[in-house]
Amino acid sequence: MGAKTGERSMPRAPAGARAVAWTGCPMSAYRTATQKLMDAWRADQGKRASNGVREVMRALEFIAQPIAEMEARKEFPQPVVLSRKQVRIAQHRAISAQRRIEHGPPDMPLEAWWEQIEAIAKRWGIATTQEDWTAKKSDKAKEAKAA
Repeated sequence: MGAKTGERSMPRAPAGARAVAWTGCPMSAYRTATQKLMDAWRADQGKRASNGVREVMRALEFIAQPIAEMEARKEFPQPVVLSRKQVRIAQHRAISAQRRIEHGPPDMPLEAWWEQIEAIAKRWGIATTQEDWTAKKSDKAKEAKAA
């Protein structure tokens, strides 16, 4: 620590020193391949499915990133493509998170909750139906009864 300033002095590289290049690192090639796959996905399916809404893009990326990472490890990686179900799940997650930000916890009648969901989906240009949202709950209930 410096005597007067109270700041910690950081060691400096000697004059003329060169930075270490990590380009030969195997993880560097993996990261580069993952980034290329994600960039290609964003430009194509990500842009279409998010409809230009960054919250939806983040939710889609959360699903696409692990797929890109798995593909990047392969000798011949395939492009990242999300299924319709994965896209729908990401859109629902983003809409639901936005509804909670704007309106708080869902301690209200179903009709009021659905009006809020529908308003956000319409504002973001995402087609959805109440059956899409309630089908998830009924599918989980059926799975729970079967188990």
